[in-house]
Amino acid sequence: MKRQPLIFAIFLFFLSPSATRSQKPDATFWEQKISALGEAGQWDSLDLAYRSYLSSLRQKDDFTGWLYACWDWQSWYFDQTAKALGILNRAVREVWRQPRLAEEAEAMLWVQINRGYHYFQLGNVIGSVNAYEQALKWYRQSPPEDFEAPDYLFLPLGAHYTRLGDNEKARTLYELAISSFAGGTTDGALAGVYNNLGLTWWNEGNYARAIEIYRTGLACRGLPIEKSGLLHLSMAQAFFDDGQTDSTAVHLERAFGFLNRATASNTVKDYRSGAWLLKGRLLARAGKFTEGEKAINKALSLEMEALGTTRHRAVGKIHVALGQLFLVKNKPTGALIAFNNALSNLLPVFDQSNLKALPKDSELYEENTLLEALQGKAGAALQLFFISKDSSWLHFALRCHHLAGKVDRQLRMIFQYQSSKLSHQQKSRQRFEKAVQTAYELWKLDSNEQFVWEGWYFAEQAKAMVLLEGILQQRYRLGPEQAAVMAKRKQLAWYEKQLLLHPQAAQRSTWLADRQQLLDELAVVQKNQPEWLEVLQQFHQLSPERIREIVGTGKPPCIVEFFVGNNSISVFSFNTLPKWTVLRNKNTLEEAVNQLLKWLPSRPALEDNRQLFCQYGYLLYRQLIEPACSGLSAGQPMLIIPDGRLSFLPFEVLLTQQSDASWHNTPFLIRSHPLRYSYSLFVLNSQEKLPGKAPENLLQVAPVFENGERNLTPLLNSRKEVPGRFFCRSKHLATRSATFEKFASVAGQYKILHLSTHAGIDSSGALPHIEFYDRSAWLPDIYALPLHAELVVLSACQTGLGQLLEGEGVMSLSRAFTRAGAKGLVASQWTINEATTATILKNMYRHLCQGQPKFLALHNAKLAWLTSQDIPPIQKSPYYWAALVYIGDGSKVTFHRCIYWWIGGGVLALLLILATVKMRNQRRTEFATPKRVNRYPF
Repeated sequence: MKRQPLIFAIFLFFLSPSATRSQKPDATFWEQKISALGEAGQWDSLDLAYRSYLSSLRQKDDFTGWLYACWDWQSWYFDQTAKALGILNRAVREVWRQPRLAEEAEAMLWVQINRGYHYFQLGNVIGSVNAYEQALKWYRQSPPEDFEAPDYLFLPLGAHYTRLGDNEKARTLYELAISSFAGGTTDGALAGVYNNLGLTWWNEGNYARAIEIYRTGLACRGLPIEKSGLLHLSMAQAFFDDGQTDSTAVHLERAFGFLNRATASNTVKDYRSGAWLLKGRLLARAGKFTEGEKAINKALSLEMEALGTTRHRAVGKIHVALGQLFLVKNKPTGALIAFNNALSNLLPVFDQSNLKALPKDSELYEENTLLEALQGKAGAALQLFFISKDSSWLHFALRCHHLAGKVDRQLRMIFQYQSSKLSHQQKSRQRFEKAVQTAYELWKLDSNEQFVWEGWYFAEQAKAMVLLEGILQQRYRLGPEQAAVMAKRKQLAWYEKQLLLHPQAAQRSTWLADRQQLLDELAVVQKNQPEWLEVLQQFHQLSPERIREIVGTGKPPCIVEFFVGNNSISVFSFNTLPKWTVLRNKNTLEEAVNQLLKWLPSRPALEDNRQLFCQYGYLLYRQLIEPACSGLSAGQPMLIIPDGRLSFLPFEVLLTQQSDASWHNTPFLIRSHPLRYSYSLFVLNSQEKLPGKAPENLLQVAPVFENGERNLTPLLNSRKEVPGRFFCRSKHLATRSATFEKFASVAGQYKILHLSTHAGIDSSGALPHIEFYDRSAWLPDIYALPLHAELVVLSACQTGLGQLLEGEGVMSLSRAFTRAGAKGLVASQWTINEATTATILKNMYRHLCQGQPKFLALHNAKLAWLTSQDIPPIQKSPYYWAALVYIGDGSKVTFHRCIYWWIGGGVLALLLILATVKMRNQRRTEFATPKRVNRYPF
């Protein structure tokens, strides 16, 4: 929120208790002297007087007076932002203790609020966030009466989180502001809050929800005219991004109408700037580029006038918009100039006259506009290459993408909420695709394998990065405060689950506040743990060279990773040498995949379409697998890293040659090679490094539901899936014992977790859950488990399914258990046949006990089903055996060896008995045989 600096300072002064607090004996003297010096413009003397005044207050331990004096001092320099901020930062550094009383907390609240304001005026969003977070801390500790928290605290802090992309955090703040506002939820004072709340949904692409919230804001009573203009402007932006041009024009015209009638102020100028910016984009969409460029320049002029400076992120944002317009016009040089102007607004030193200038790594920080400017420069450089055929522009574009990736990682690491991280990852997907395209163009020029690794690296960045962070935290969450951290994570999971299942509950505001407090407490603990620095270090080590190291181990012999773009599919593979194939017939391949996924969960559908199934299966093998793994000897394993819809496909069902044979003789890929899957190479590498320290062997959970408890179908074969005689040091939770709490309390102690139960997802795929005897467990429940499992077997329906999020992957139960610490797992891709599953899994355990790797044990168990003469040919259909897939590392399960003390004790007792009997027999013999006495010695 922008205001005239002097007016804002005076307003804050009279609003704060500094105007009414009790005066100390010498306070009048100092304040009169300071006032006289200030009005005379004797600034050096003013500064000296304040230092003396502060020294006297400190000697008296007048903490409140000292803080307000610092606040008053900065108010004299309110329009000199750097000077004012320096005074407040000095105050924060020099406090000799923390606030104890309510009035002291309130004084610190005002100091931190003004620090946040000044940081933002300088364009430092992160500094502003930290200051406002400190202000929020003191506000929660002692909320002052008549304090306008929405305007001075929740709005600016939430807006910053929206700018950074942490939309869920911003939503939490806004919803708390609305629910706690004394004037009620329809008061016009909340118009700005409703506007910013809508922006959090707009920022995630949920335009319908954003528009609904804007309408709620417009319905508030006593709505200020400038807020009406702002809400119509935001609504126009949502309609624009949703492709509804006519509605955009209607609401943009209304916005201009309200804003043109509003009293002129810096805030109104800022709103008008936004209106002109949207008008420019609207004109450009209609092909009126010249008029659009003029409108954006008008927006730029208004924004600089409102801010009183040319160096601010808001100004840089408009330069980025201008650069994007030049890209659409195919004028890359003009675009580079605009993006350079944006960078000069964001960086203290930048040569904007040099089109190929780039910031140093050390100059990068968490800022979305910085990310957009670097991404824009990469796009302009690619256009210049296509125009000039000068390959140096491709190399330059690749450097831009690497720098943008560094900013992207810095942004991701400051988000508290998983939803914000996932949203950010989705929006980054398009940038990664352009980076992959740039690397491919370089590879086409000279076939240098370095560019294969570059392209593979960017493809890896576009999947499962949020999962990777979770696994890294699992590896390094072993600090001294681990018990307290796990207790908080358990509480957090409860709130996450309630908010997920009951989004309209009356207790929502309470849940939001409690969840936020837990997150803040966890953030403090995490920040102080050296283990967290290890997590950050792992992220910084991600690079093309790291891809080469992981792949170069040769385990397994053939690795195939897919990247599904908008118009093509990239296939990265390694089979003695790296290879990169780009498939342009994406639509044909996707149609084949969709048909297979449609038929596989239904035995009748497979029978009715068997011939087409075989044709599509062979087509996909020829296109996706054969070029990547040609020459691979039979029996050698493959690692598949899918993407997009391929994540739901069990590749074992593909055909290695054309066939019209029965299912019994169909040449499925499983007959030639064992397969395993992973979410990404980086995820797999982290799973392999997870410490396997569970002290026990196997935990089986089988609720059975014999009597249809909770209206669930009985699973009478579930107890037969694990051959108990193979395992010592095991535990079985069956029927009433198979509760989630009992499972969660012991799950971290076992190498193998076997869950024989029901699972499912809702129609949108957004709510995967797995059933225990007493209740369902949802994704937040699973995330909070501290697992050390080498293998998790999810013998339940659809545990590999979930919502497919672009840029991250499938949000499934199997992914949740992976994040919780599983090194490998067996999951199902559709509703599985109970009897078949029991047979396959029992054989899998037999192979595990023989020392086979986990993926190979499952492979051999499925292959045994497929080749068995005892299984009817109709049951060789992929419907029966292909649903179970292995995801994870390629290791064996290292079972604890067991010493059966009861057997040893029994043997020892038997030996003792035998020894005792023998000794008694010997004694009886001695007594029964008289000694021979020689009576006649010679």
